Amino acid sequence: MSFKKRLIYNLLQSLFILLNLPDLSAQYRLSGTVKDTNDSAVVCNILLKKQNALVQGALSDRNGKFVLLNVAKGDYLVIISSIGYTSEYIVYSKN
Repeated sequence: MSFKKRLIYNLLQSLFILLNLPDLSAQYRLSGTVKDTNDSAVVCNILLKKQNALVQGALSDRNGKFVLLNVAKGDYLVIISSIGYTSEYIVYSKN
C-alpha cells in the first residue's frame, strides 16, 4: 500500500473513531440502596432489562447498596428481587 493510501486510510479510521466518541461517552451509572419497610438493608438481585432482554445485573452488598455501570440512554425495566420478599418492578428512563 502506498504512503498516500495508508495516510487516507488512517485519517478515515481516526475520523470514524472520533465520530463515535460521543456515543461512548453517553454512558451512565445507576446506583441505589435497597431497604425493606423496616428500613433494614436487603441483599438482593438487581436486573436491568431493555425490551425483554437482560442488559446487566448486580447483587447489592450487605448494606443494600448496588451499582450498575455503563448504562446507555434509553428506557429500562429494573427488577429487584430477594428471597422472602415480593419483587419490585421499576420503569427507568434516561434520555
